[in-house]
Amino acid sequence: MVAGVLGSAHRPTTIRLLVLLLTLAVTAVLGAGTAGQAQAPAPPPIDPACATLPQRALDHNDSTEAHNGQEAGLDHTDAGAVTAFNNVSKQLNDEKAALEQERASCVTAIQQAQAATRVAAPGKPVPGSKGPRGPPSRTEKLNAPVAEKVADETYRYRYYDNAGPDGKLRRRDANQIDDNGIPVPIVRQDSADPTRYLPSPDTAVPPIFVPGSRDRQNASLPQWIGVAEQMSARSIAGLLVKSLVDQKNQELETAGVVAPQTATALAQAYDAQTRAGEQIGVYAGQQYLDTAYPLDRYARGPSLTDPANTKSGTFDRVQEITDKATGAKKILIIEEKSPESALGTRAGADNADCKQGSRCYYDSIVNALSKSSSAIERHLADILDTTLISDIEYVLVRANVAEEKRDGLVEQRYDGYTSEKFDLTK
Repeated sequence: MVAGVLGSAHRPTTIRLLVLLLTLAVTAVLGAGTAGQAQAPAPPPIDPACATLPQRALDHNDSTEAHNGQEAGLDHTDAGAVTAFNNVSKQLNDEKAALEQERASCVTAIQQAQAATRVAAPGKPVPGSKGPRGPPSRTEKLNAPVAEKVADETYRYRYYDNAGPDGKLRRRDANQIDDNGIPVPIVRQDSADPTRYLPSPDTAVPPIFVPGSRDRQNASLPQWIGVAEQMSARSIAGLLVKSLVDQKNQELETAGVVAPQTATALAQAYDAQTRAGEQIGVYAGQQYLDTAYPLDRYARGPSLTDPANTKSGTFDRVQEITDKATGAKKILIIEEKSPESALGTRAGADNADCKQGSRCYYDSIVNALSKSSSAIERHLADILDTTLISDIEYVLVRANVAEEKRDGLVEQRYDGYTSEKFDLTK
């Protein structure tokens, strides 16, 4: 039979042919896998209008507040002026409605981009969000000491990635603070017991707080509505940052470079996130001022800081406070923080690192003010230098947030503040 002839006389040729076919088949399969990975659909680029949405929303809110501030000086007997004012109000309301519609569309687009990024790299973790993982740990709920927290496996999983060659756990976010308002520390393995982790010493001089001065104030409905625009802008900016970081990493993996539009959009999202956070911190500082020093009992002097300095080398808020009943005066200094913002560090005397709120940090700021090119800042330095430390109240005010779900997105709303007084006498 033909089959018998082939099976006996040409077996080596048949084996070679089978091997060749098998090799081609394996190559085709592997090639298809490689091609599939290389040709996987890239995440759809985020509409540039979405990338600028948080900044535009913040700009609109600034315009609205400025417009509303003009109402007190409006002559309500002037029909023309009232009509013009109302026309601008209507225009601002229409713009706000349009921004809300755009926001809903952008949330959907961003979520689709994130889903596409996950499909483009199946089975691979997509770098992106470096926020906390999971719910607060048991040690956070107990507000345990730092050493106890870093010994808690759940705490480490929440805030750290794998250890590097030096044995230090990599913080997911170097500026992250935990649920107790404490900066997440650098952590290293115990050389004697690799299963244990210890907080690496922070050499910066820490602040000392006045015992019993910690206070927590919730936000009333009008108060959290008053900063809702900034909170919404912060949420959408955070979502943009996560998606754009995913997109940036995908572009680096597939093309080796980041598209200019991605880099620009990511920078805009970071800027909006920072700007919104700063405004929320300022709002918390104002709530503290209204709560601790109400106008019916205290007179408040004008701001003593230079509004032109929005960078560093100064305090966030400085005012003179006068008790109307006794006439006693004090200088109030407030450091206003967004929910996740950690205390800053600057060089003090002898180049020692000083944490914000410490006495050496305070002295370093006053020294910088005294050498400033701004006459306003030099005047502030003179005031602080000639005021008794006992008559200076230095306070940390941090905005609090509560989470709620909106349009499938977990958002945060303003939930008051936590304050604590720095001790400058030590």
